[in-house]
Amino acid sequence: MVTNMRTLEISKVGTKSRWATVKIKLRPSGDEVATSFGLKFDPNVLTYNKTFLGTHVPSGMALTVNDNNVKEGKLFILADAMTKFAASNKLVIWVNVKFAINKNAVKRTSPVEFTDMPQGRKEISSI
Repeated sequence: MVTNMRTLEISKVGTKSRWATVKIKLRPSGDEVATSFGLKFDPNVLTYNKTFLGTHVPSGMALTVNDNNVKEGKLFILADAMTKFAASNKLVIWVNVKFAINKNAVKRTSPVEFTDMPQGRKEISSI
């Protein structure tokens, strides 16, 4: 997803274990303080476990997770801080989302994709 020349990326995950952690990455331009986005996945294959902050995020960053629709394969995330990201040419891990892989699933793979939230996607720069 590219918005206002900012890139959010979902990392590819390959695992033979019972757990998969999806990393949401950002190439910060130095004025980002928040983002909100939705993820969709196959709930017959993946079960949502938890969301946690990645590396190199501003101090005091907070996560708000709406997991009311995980049984339908939808998860909505808001990450916001009072301070800006440091500009970087490299992708940094902003948010991690951990899933359990259903051992009884007929198929063992599921795409995890960005999806629109009820209020749409947003990346917010500081004023």
